[in-house]
Amino acid sequence: MTSARARAGDERGSTSIELVILGPAFVLLLAMLVVGGRVAVAKQAIGNAASEAARSATLSRGEDAARQNAQRAADDYLAEQSLQCSGAPQVDLDLAAFRTEPGTRAEVTATVRCQVDVSGVEIPGLGSLTLEGSASSPLDAYRER
Repeated sequence: MTSARARAGDERGSTSIELVILGPAFVLLLAMLVVGGRVAVAKQAIGNAASEAARSATLSRGEDAARQNAQRAADDYLAEQSLQCSGAPQVDLDLAAFRTEPGTRAEVTATVRCQVDVSGVEIPGLGSLTLEGSASSPLDAYRER
């Protein structure tokens, strides 16, 4: 009977030690979930901005107007979604479709890159991530180019 009491006495304080060991790990896991959620939402918004940019470019009459309209569409969409990029989002367009003959099927592809700041969560080593999204939109085959 004495040995059972001695064992029970030896375990006092073990909960405190477990809490000290597991507490930071739990907080880190929770912070990583928050960062993962932020990155997923930002990546989806950037993909949608690329779709808006491609669609806006295909509605333009020329390559110069397509570039301007695509950049404006991406900027507006990301601002609407309250996504803050470090600097302006970079919009790259494949505008080879504007150089095809009318009657030819072609599409415009837009790629949007945005450097997103994720340092709001206090995890050492996190600063900003560059996220990218691409989308294509068909150009009206019978429209004058």
